[in-house]
Order: sequence, then C-alpha cells, then structure tokens
Amino acid sequence: MEHIIKNLKVVGFYNPEVETNGLYLEDENGVDYRLYSRHVSDCCEVHYLAFDSLELSEYEGLLFDFDTEDLSNSIERVEGSGIRLKPNNGHPIFIPGYSCNNGFYSDDITLVFCRYGDDDVYCQIDVTECQPEY
Repeated sequence: MEHIIKNLKVVGFYNPEVETNGLYLEDENGVDYRLYSRHVSDCCEVHYLAFDSLELSEYEGLLFDFDTEDLSNSIERVEGSGIRLKPNNGHPIFIPGYSCNNGFYSDDITLVFCRYGDDDVYCQIDVTECQPEY
C-alpha cells in the first residue's frame, strides 16, 4: 500500500467524544479518513487541537496529502500554539491548540490519522508541544 494518501478533502468535523476533536476527510473514490487530536483525561484537565474553530467553508477547495509513515511530513508544528495543515493547493490552515490543567495531570496530545474502519492505515504523532502552557 502507498504510504502517501493523496488529495483528501475535508467533508466535516469529527467529535465523537469529549477527548477527541478532528476532521472527516474523503478521497476521490469516497474512502473516509479521520484526522484528530486525542487526550485521555485523568480528571478535569482538557487538551486538544481545535479543528472546529474554523468554519467548514475555510477548508473548501483545499486538498491534503498525508504520509502514513511519518505524519510530521504532513503538518507543521507551531510550538506553544497549534499546528498548520499544509494543503497541496492554497494557504496553510492554522489549527489552534488549547489546554487547561492544574499541572498535576497529563498534558499529552496525540495527532492521529486513520482510514475509517481500517487499522492498516493508521499513524500518530505526539503534538503535546503544540498547545499553550497552562
């Protein structure tokens, strides 16, 4: 299988649970993918990348490639602030990071890319440094 998934378009927001925030993506054949941030909460802390801080229309017309061997090739980390998605066409999309923590609990954030329902296309990277300090 090709490790670069090409020309995905954003078709919606993905928020199945409190600890997950992301995007639904789709290729030209209608295959569904997800890109999302995940933080497993220990108590009352909150850490995430706010993909839904933008309007869906701001993603319109943009196409993205994702490297399933090294997801960091598909994004730009912005330390203390968030990430930038790098489309094939158009301008980068800034996704802000958010954090709320008393310092006692974990502040980790993982960025996950996967094909919906298929564990063969799955990768993740740590993006903890892409959020403001709490």
